Amino acid sequence: MANLARSKHTLKSQQHLKSNLFDTYMPLFLIVLPIILLFLYVYKFGVDIPFWDEWQMVHLLQLFRGEGAWLPAIWQHDNMHKQFFSRLIILYMSDITSWNIVAEMYVNALLITIWTGISWLLYRKVTNGGLWGFVPVAWLLCSWGQWENILWGWQITLFLMIVSLTGAIYLLSTNYLRSFFLALISGIVASYSFANGLLVWPIGLVMLLIMHSSRQKIVLWLVTSVVTVTVFFMGFDPSTVKSPVEAVTYSVIQISAFFLANAGTPLSGGHLLFSGISGILLLLFMYYLLISRLQTLHWQIADLDVNDAVILALFIFSIGSSLLITAGRIGYDQIGWANSSRYATSISMGILGIYLGLYRRNQSQQASRLAHILLAGFLVLLFTGLAMAYSYGWRQGKIRHIRMQQMQFALYHREYIADDVLGILSISPKSLRKAADYLEAEQLSVFSKAPNLLLHTIIGEGIPFDEILPERQLIQQFPCPVDTLYDFAVLFATYDRQNDALYQLSLLRDEQTVWSTEFSADKLVEDNKLHYFQLDDPITNCYHDSLILKIETKNAIPGNAITVWTYPVFYEATFINPHKSTLENKVLALEMNTCHYNLKNCEYDFLK
Repeated sequence: MANLARSKHTLKSQQHLKSNLFDTYMPLFLIVLPIILLFLYVYKFGVDIPFWDEWQMVHLLQLFRGEGAWLPAIWQHDNMHKQFFSRLIILYMSDITSWNIVAEMYVNALLITIWTGISWLLYRKVTNGGLWGFVPVAWLLCSWGQWENILWGWQITLFLMIVSLTGAIYLLSTNYLRSFFLALISGIVASYSFANGLLVWPIGLVMLLIMHSSRQKIVLWLVTSVVTVTVFFMGFDPSTVKSPVEAVTYSVIQISAFFLANAGTPLSGGHLLFSGISGILLLLFMYYLLISRLQTLHWQIADLDVNDAVILALFIFSIGSSLLITAGRIGYDQIGWANSSRYATSISMGILGIYLGLYRRNQSQQASRLAHILLAGFLVLLFTGLAMAYSYGWRQGKIRHIRMQQMQFALYHREYIADDVLGILSISPKSLRKAADYLEAEQLSVFSKAPNLLLHTIIGEGIPFDEILPERQLIQQFPCPVDTLYDFAVLFATYDRQNDALYQLSLLRDEQTVWSTEFSADKLVEDNKLHYFQLDDPITNCYHDSLILKIETKNAIPGNAITVWTYPVFYEATFINPHKSTLENKVLALEMNTCHYNLKNCEYDFLK
């Protein structure tokens, strides 16, 4: 009997363990996984360099660091936005991190995590569902499809608005007095973080009316909203708003196409057509939920409950954001801007509302077969779109990472870089140069650490060194341009012929050889190409140390020799005893660490 009892107890324990594994641990893992991947995404692709609007912060940093009145300055409008709270966060973080832009990206990831947590509270309130039901929400809100916002430290302003607005919706839904006052504060933070946050006030009013809140609450909400919006527009100068180059009249079809494409942005994976199709389907889902709910209530709007108020609030914000984006962007005559990834975050709120509405309908005992089919269809659309969005975000993250690393080099060597290259970082290269001088002097952001790369930036202005012979060796001295040297590349030329002379290439640090290799010229199978060399041991703490690069030979003869290309100075260097005057203002075409940092495909001759 005792053995039988133990067996039953063991069986129950195993069943309980399996139940916990399936009902708790597995869905919890799938909820936490996209959050972990979000932080890893920042770790993988984040680069510490200001981009576009972030350069405006340099002036505020100067004021904040003791050069003027900074508080009134951060209160000023930027385009249509009043980013008081987000600027406050960025300025105080700059003191702690030396204005590290990647640190701001991690704050973006943290705010998305908080947003996901608040959405869990909304999900539980509206559906009372379990962990499995929240899995799609976690993957939606943490999507890499919003890659621009994640990898742009400046977008703290957007995520702070989203968190505050979502928090206000949840706080209002609890219908507690303390929560109501916290919702007012959240609404103010949302309004003074990003212009779309002003939508919190009509959204909150709709919620309060649906919930039959007291007259005192409604009046206080209206008074606060009027005061907040009035203060928001005080001192606003419409002439400072960025506007299209020229005014164009658009047809209803063009406006509708832009709006629909924008409405489907989170599930488009960067494809404009799929974005439009998704937008149409998502709006149809919203229409179905609203009409079917009203039919259930026999069109008695007064019978809508708090859960209806939450879902409607999410719809209003998403549609309102798309309308604002359409109004603000269509004038630039760029239909491709409709599904820019920076809009995915705001539009995801409507998708969350659709999911909560469909999930809620399917929980009802009277749920129809149509309701089940629509939920299944929505999940197919959702996961198909998210698969595309994550893939798109990964590709764009790689591109962004490479481009921003290249631009880090451009900032360090900006005296040699053309304005059109620096234009990638800012619309005003002249202002950027001045701001970069300040950052370098204060060792902030990209200048708070030694550079990682040397890139060959000048194409089409090269001259050959001439054949490298026993009596004409190449010796170039230069301060090490990187903190740690892992690999480098030299732009060789073969005169478009087969050469077989033996060469030795050496690196000297403080006149001591630290690396050397020998190679036959017949290894240079491609003419006028960069050939890569990997050091056996990286040269650490290299920055600004004196390096000498030597290329020499004992058996090369005219007609059986190679050369290298030289270019106008794009890094500090001088040839020792140049054999002709045309080399006096030239440097060896050289790159460093492009392989280590995955900027190029380095499967070439000499790289080990």
